[in-house]
Amino acid sequence: MKNDWWVPSKWDYETDVLVCGYGCGGSAAAIDAHDAGAEVLILEKMPKPGGSVAESGFVIMASETSAQKKFGIEDSADEFYKYLVASGGGFVDPKLMRIIADESASLIDWLIGLGLPYDNGDVYQSGAEIEYEAAAKPAPRGHRLPFTIPNYVAWDSIVKQVEKRGIQTMCNTRAMNLVADPKTKEVFGVKALKDGKEVYIRANKGVILATGGFNWNMDLMKAYLPEYVDCWTIVPPGAEGDGLIMAQRLGCAITTISMRPDMNPGLRGKAIYPDRDLPFAAGWARFAAAPRGPGIFVNTDGKRFVKEMQFYDLFCPAIVRQKGCKCFAIFDEDARTVDNTIDQFIGYVFQSKHFEKEIAAGDMKQVDTIEQLAKIVGCDAAALKATIDKWNTDVANGVDTEFGNDQWLMPIKKPPFSIAELRPATTDAVGGVKINENAEVIDLEGQIIPRLYAPGTLSGGWKGQIYPGSGWFMSGGFTFGRIAGKKAAASKPSKIE
Repeated sequence: MKNDWWVPSKWDYETDVLVCGYGCGGSAAAIDAHDAGAEVLILEKMPKPGGSVAESGFVIMASETSAQKKFGIEDSADEFYKYLVASGGGFVDPKLMRIIADESASLIDWLIGLGLPYDNGDVYQSGAEIEYEAAAKPAPRGHRLPFTIPNYVAWDSIVKQVEKRGIQTMCNTRAMNLVADPKTKEVFGVKALKDGKEVYIRANKGVILATGGFNWNMDLMKAYLPEYVDCWTIVPPGAEGDGLIMAQRLGCAITTISMRPDMNPGLRGKAIYPDRDLPFAAGWARFAAAPRGPGIFVNTDGKRFVKEMQFYDLFCPAIVRQKGCKCFAIFDEDARTVDNTIDQFIGYVFQSKHFEKEIAAGDMKQVDTIEQLAKIVGCDAAALKATIDKWNTDVANGVDTEFGNDQWLMPIKKPPFSIAELRPATTDAVGGVKINENAEVIDLEGQIIPRLYAPGTLSGGWKGQIYPGSGWFMSGGFTFGRIAGKKAAASKPSKIE
């Protein structure tokens, strides 16, 4: 068949609901479509499911939940919604934010029902609610699992729920093109590559594109997010904008695609991921989150440039503005060995369980003098010494006179001194396909593209000026995945004339 828009002479597979992408949104769509009575098939381009969600912290941002009530936290979906709209800075679709806020409590209960004990974890303030308290009442909304449950175990719980339902999954199968009516744009299925072989898959009720962002596609990064091509990323391989490209061929509308991605200070991750490398910048990253403890950031001039202790999505843009899109975390041996209770999280620069491996891999370095630190930074030794002297004086006086840090005020005096190059490490780029409240894809004329859905980070309109807080992408991905699955399952089978 030469025309990818029209139907093939023969379908190789047939199902009710076809889900392209087996991550956060895709798994939720598959589970709820199946539970609504539909036959479901999942395509995953990588050898195994998961993508970003499998390496996430499994935090869920939610309000009015059973977990909040258990811990005596007062909150409401209305206040959550106000915060989401305010932090969106005028770029988000209020209707989408309303849905995520209103559905978040039931999302937590749904996840608990799937075997993820959020009611036995904890709830913390994971975002920038304090900065927006004039618009909405702050409350802890980041729902964490117990620390005894690592992320891979959490994701395995989701996979087991898919397997328990007997949902068919095809890994090593990449969706390449939508098969649709060229006049009405009604979607009937996809053309895919299964183990390198071209196959056509009929979807009687709908196609759900849950393929994630495009961090690994440099053409798309340069087109939509050119400021961030020198950042690192924690997104695993596979996020190449497949769904975005397919939807654009059908004339989908795009929204908020150039909003800056969620970022956290990233430490080059050669010690953790020796077999991975990026097609750009200097290498795979893992979150370092250095400002969560003692230490300072300096730029390539050896000067501090930002308040280190603030919400990560507020200070990472300051790193982007520095020469080379990079900075250096510096701390001394007392800081590295301090009793840091926050170290229950994996991946902090100091006290990291990987520290020795990071030294051996070159991700981190230790030296004995400020002059040696300056050589690594690439700056004048006198300039760096002045910065550190100023910091030490402020610490002695108990006041950060430059940027107002009021936590982890510890001097940098005791060698060996630890130093690491950090860059913003991005999570999924916000894909930007425009959707409505049913996760249906909208075209350039504002019309629904029939039988096409786009939950998760492929879609735009629900992340604006800043990332609202840890767990936000999981909340939106699961929520609109569930909505897409139920909506597609409820559709009448299509007819091809």
